[in-house]
Amino acid sequence: MATINNSGYRRIIADRMFEDYKSMKEYFRSKWKVLKEIIFEGHQLSTATFAVIDGSDFTIAAQLSAAAVVYLSTLADDSNQDLKSVWVTYQDNTGLIHGPIEHILNDDADTSVEAALGNEDINDVIDTGEGGKTILLTALAGTLNQYAGMYMVTQSGAGVGDVNLIISNTAATPTTLTVTDNTNAGADDDIIQIQEFPCNDFFRVREMYCEVAPIDAKTIRLGNHDSTAIYAGIGETARYMASSGFFTQPATVCDSYLGRIKASFPTENTVTVNVGASLSVTFTPAEAHVNGGTAAITIEIPFEGKIDWQPCIKLAPATDVIIKVKKINDALHDEIFLEASYLEVNI
Repeated sequence: MATINNSGYRRIIADRMFEDYKSMKEYFRSKWKVLKEIIFEGHQLSTATFAVIDGSDFTIAAQLSAAAVVYLSTLADDSNQDLKSVWVTYQDNTGLIHGPIEHILNDDADTSVEAALGNEDINDVIDTGEGGKTILLTALAGTLNQYAGMYMVTQSGAGVGDVNLIISNTAATPTTLTVTDNTNAGADDDIIQIQEFPCNDFFRVREMYCEVAPIDAKTIRLGNHDSTAIYAGIGETARYMASSGFFTQPATVCDSYLGRIKASFPTENTVTVNVGASLSVTFTPAEAHVNGGTAAITIEIPFEGKIDWQPCIKLAPATDVIIKVKKINDALHDEIFLEASYLEVNI
């Protein structure tokens, strides 16, 4: 059987008012609490290594370890997505929720070109950036005062990922922007976007959905500036992001619970050896957080056929839950099905 990680979690609970996930929901409803149930359902083909289940048709292996700018694009050019919208709700690393932010996919002949989340579809190239606050653009003409208070995000070049607040322009030089920072030396030929939202505090995706479903292996992806790291995606024929991972909200917003995890797999009748799967769950309990602990724990649970685990564990605010599955002992099942239920309780 699979090796169980050397980790565990002990709870001492007095006068507990619920015994399982159903009882927990009934308990909070009886207390006139407002509940939101978040349920993920998905499956993956058998794999010998742990993997997060998602619905994007490609592996999402990367998570942001620090706040950053993220970019949207399609895996391949999709004319079906020209001028169509994608909406993203995200959380910063404090758990604060932003959005939904509407993003219109690039219609400049190729939707696979990455554009920073929240773009206004205004693009230009920096002609000169001498290290001061003024940026001379090459193409935009007319007054740029309409963009005061918006943001200049460097799309590609020496300053890729830089975000500057646009302060103003001058009537004499309408294609010169005045921005907040003095970090523009070497910005010549950098491609920039002017957009309403800075989106430079992105940490985790809360929700992501699109106006029309991607087709023909042209999944929508959210990642870094050149899509070498993908953080979330919308799969072919789907309109919504799906992931078994979860990021809790701040304690001032609500309490978050890991309520229930169900997993199962079909097997062949001819199997004569032990077959099974293993469930890996990483989370930070609220009790540990209250008592000064910050480290997440990982529990690995081997099972055969199916498992229905109902921990009903209160989670620490602004922390991740990462659920992964794998097969063990060369199991001959085709796919593993997973259902994870989270509960948010308004306080």
